Amino acid sequence: MRRLTFGLVLLLMLASTLAGADTPAAARGGMPQQISRASFVGMVVRDPFYEFGSDPANPAATNAAFQDEMGRMLAMAGVQWVRLEIHLGDDVQGDLAKHDYFINTVAPRHGFKVLALLAFDVVRDRNLWDLNCLQAECMVGGSKYGGGVNSFMQQWLDRSLMVADRYGSRIAAYEVLNEQNRLPPSGLGIEPTITGRLMTKFYRFCHGIGTPAGESHGCGQSQIVLGGLHPRGTGDPTKPSTIKLTDAQYLAAIYSDPSSFASFYKSYGYYPLDGVGYHPYPEEVRLSLPRQVYVDTGIQRMLKVLDAYDPSKPLWITEIGYNLAFAGNDPSQLGAFVRDIYTTLAQQPRIANVFWFKYEDFAPAEGSNAQKWGMVRIPFTADASRPDGVRYQAQGQPAEVRTTFSVLRELTGTPLFPARAYLPMVAR
Repeated sequence: MRRLTFGLVLLLMLASTLAGADTPAAARGGMPQQISRASFVGMVVRDPFYEFGSDPANPAATNAAFQDEMGRMLAMAGVQWVRLEIHLGDDVQGDLAKHDYFINTVAPRHGFKVLALLAFDVVRDRNLWDLNCLQAECMVGGSKYGGGVNSFMQQWLDRSLMVADRYGSRIAAYEVLNEQNRLPPSGLGIEPTITGRLMTKFYRFCHGIGTPAGESHGCGQSQIVLGGLHPRGTGDPTKPSTIKLTDAQYLAAIYSDPSSFASFYKSYGYYPLDGVGYHPYPEEVRLSLPRQVYVDTGIQRMLKVLDAYDPSKPLWITEIGYNLAFAGNDPSQLGAFVRDIYTTLAQQPRIANVFWFKYEDFAPAEGSNAQKWGMVRIPFTADASRPDGVRYQAQGQPAEVRTTFSVLRELTGTPLFPARAYLPMVAR
């Protein structure tokens, strides 16, 4: 009875959210109400890795109920792409298996395309700054990946190709690294030449280009995207609060790097990537200032670099979001921001897709650093035994569904309550 009551309450919550949606876009200057582009609307989801053993009743198994619920909510919102991060520690095969259920079962069930983020947690048992090391003691002699490979890069490539071989075509695209041009807390970044080198080697081995005996892997049919660049740029270690490289300068440095991108282009006539990821928000995103200050200006900077080097390649917006906990951000403006972002960017053919950040709120829930980015709020408690320090409600049932849900549903023309997706949850 309690779960049935919850389901009815959630029905009312979603209906209320829809009824209270912001003024239709058509009434705000003739913008289209629906996005007709296929495979445009994406969502950054809760990583399946964290939902292994999260149900106290099944501590040694994947929490399928949580992932099923997330899949249903994403489908009802009209989401077409999902981005999830791959996390691998010492037990590589065991950790890989923690990703299986969502990639092999949930995503195909709803027709989601999967963007797998291969960031620093592919080698989560190492210090990420090891990737920057070019000293002799860091380098791997005789690597099958060629010259200029340090031990972190060797492990990252080995493990990333294992991911590709395990999932094959079930992963539609890979994103290589994440905000590597500006890492917390210092704001320093991975050197562009290292990023370019890693990207080039992964691309070559995915496609069997210049590899030993034509070696190729399961990512040969997947798109390879340079990881989402941070708009604030790379800090200068010698001058605090000074930007060493802007986001555009960082991207240009990769394209012009003679040890990776430039040499690949000289040999093959194209660059080793299928798109460039970008996160066009600063630390605060507000509608009180013109949208183009925060979004359009950054996008135009990146497109100018692509125009100069690689005009046929698109920009992937692999994160854009709105933290309700930021001072000055107004919950009543959330829907307008979501609609504005998606309808405007959908009209730009150079933008491949837009991934909303994020599906769920995450820790901390309160305080000056609260993280209220989610399309939904799922109750969670602190739990030091969990890999990310929190334990969500075991079935993943949202306590709050925000306006993001109804706006995306409207923009994609998705029916509000498809029976096959929603009624089983109510019946529980």
